[in-house]
Amino acid sequence: MSAAMLRTANKQKIALNPFSLSGDLYPLVDNGHGRYNENKDAVPELKIYTNNVRISFTTKPIRKIENGSPIYIQQRVYFMISDYETLVDNRLEFVYNGTRLKVIQRRELRKYNSLIGYEYELKELSVAVLYA
Repeated sequence: MSAAMLRTANKQKIALNPFSLSGDLYPLVDNGHGRYNENKDAVPELKIYTNNVRISFTTKPIRKIENGSPIYIQQRVYFMISDYETLVDNRLEFVYNGTRLKVIQRRELRKYNSLIGYEYELKELSVAVLYA
């Protein structure tokens, strides 16, 4: 198969469940030890992507210990794909169907040594509500 056909197939897969992506990208600040952390106190940059992406999830069992006995709960694991023209920033935070997600890692999707798109690992950000 040619690279053009594979890229078209990837775009068709995205078109089955398209999502118009936009979100916040917080700036990085030096922590004084040669590493950079996100500055959540700063105003985030709004990023808007022109091409649609596809977000999916799968469930996997997670083992937890409660009261000395193991239990298994089902947890959603989110991932996203984009076409070869759309490079989504790592650390982007956005809302998908009421769930706040963050791009953790990007991986190239290659077939027959041709770049056909990107796959992203997403992390579900939980918001804890504390009452005083």
